[in-house]
Amino acid sequence: MRTDVSLEDIKSRLGGRLSGGTLLTICPFHEDRTPSLAVYADQHYYCFGCQAHGPLRDLLAAAESPSHVVLVAPDRSASWFDRPKWNRDGEKLTAYVERSHIAMVSQLHVQWYPEQRRLESAIGVAGLGWDLGWLIVPVTDRTHDVVGVVGRAYPHVASKTGMRYDLPRGQGPLQYVPNWEMWNEAEMHYIVFGVLDAISMAVAGIAAASPTAGKGSFDPRWLDHEDQEVVVIPDRHEDRDAFDLAGRLDWRGQVRLLQYEAEEDDCNDILVRRGPEGLADAVAKNFRGRRGSGIRC
Repeated sequence: MRTDVSLEDIKSRLGGRLSGGTLLTICPFHEDRTPSLAVYADQHYYCFGCQAHGPLRDLLAAAESPSHVVLVAPDRSASWFDRPKWNRDGEKLTAYVERSHIAMVSQLHVQWYPEQRRLESAIGVAGLGWDLGWLIVPVTDRTHDVVGVVGRAYPHVASKTGMRYDLPRGQGPLQYVPNWEMWNEAEMHYIVFGVLDAISMAVAGIAAASPTAGKGSFDPRWLDHEDQEVVVIPDRHEDRDAFDLAGRLDWRGQVRLLQYEAEEDDCNDILVRRGPEGLADAVAKNFRGRRGSGIRC
């Protein structure tokens, strides 16, 4: 691996303007309309737009790869996981998850999105990975075997494709638990409506799960072995879906409606704006739930 990268090496691939030993150029890691990436002669770079940063050898590798090229049709006629050789000719799902996780932890410049969503502390625990502009979220069972995967598009990919989430073709709805140890030890379980929200709850120290195929895909049978009450926390304006799920959970189901502030629509938004303590406090406060025909306060 080369250890010395010149500014000209970067400029020849990304363009930009050299001034005083610094190259100002377009950032390949986000939707950069004006140059926001500063490349320094002391072998590091920093983006003032998305806060991506790291050594120049990583930037050069990104510039030489198709990591910022959108490979999914904007009309969603193609899936990210339908692209040729996404899993390297039949590579087992576990190996793909491990490979994407190694890509995430070994390349600081691709961690900017989890950092932006304040999920960086969960990269190791949840096994989060990166694959060509997608956040790869492995879905495991209680024995920690990989049973599925969810892809979450980085913002620059989502803006070009209109896609935020994707699943491998043929993968049915699954229960996603980001931290099984926390789930198994918890006295109260929470259900949210997105994998990033479930990870956000885990970051806040709260045992949570989410369906992988949308808010209506949660199967109450997934909790047949649980003997505790389950609290459903909906996103903003999804109260009806939460009460519907709580009803299908029978005696176990409750609903907790959070008091979202401006610019907050879900648990991850709360985590970003208020931090882990703020999310935990939001869940603990303002409890308004329903089980059966009664109101619990």
